[in-house]
Amino acid sequence: MGRPLSDITIYYHGTLIKNTPEGSEFHRTLNYISDFYHNSLDGYKPPKTSRITLHVGPNISLAGSRYFGAICIYDKIFNEEEYLSLSKHEKYKYILDLLHFAVLELSETYGWDKSVFTKSYNHIIASQFKFERVYPPKISRNRKSIGQVLLTKSVDQ
Repeated sequence: MGRPLSDITIYYHGTLIKNTPEGSEFHRTLNYISDFYHNSLDGYKPPKTSRITLHVGPNISLAGSRYFGAICIYDKIFNEEEYLSLSKHEKYKYILDLLHFAVLELSETYGWDKSVFTKSYNHIIASQFKFERVYPPKISRNRKSIGQVLLTKSVDQ
C-alpha cells in the first residue's frame, strides 16, 4: 500500500489580496477549508496520489492536471473581485466550491471515487463550516475512567 493522502493545499497566485492582516485571513481561510475538506474524506486516498495541490489566480495558466511524483497538481481560475465582495460565510463557500469542483474534475480524469468527495463537501455544508471531530472514547487501564477527545478548529486556530 502506498502513502496516505497527506494533505490538500491551495496556492494563491493573484495580486489583489496582499500580505496584510486581511490577506493573512484569506490564507488562513484557504488552509482551514482545505484542511477541513481533507479531514472529512475519512482516510480516502486517491490511487497513486499522496498530495493534491490546487493553484488559483485570476490569470493562471490552465495547464490542466499533472503529476509530480505522487503530487497531483491542478490550476483553477479565481475571481478576486467576486471573492472580495462576499461575506465571511460566502467566502468560505466560494473556496469550498472552488476546491470541490476542482477535485471532481480530477476524479473524472483519474477515476477517483467522487462519492467520497461529495460526502466531504456535504458534511462541511451541513456543519455550517464548523470543524469538529469526535474521537472514540477510551477506557482507562483500571477501567474506572473514560476519556474522549473532541477536536474543534476555526479559521483563527
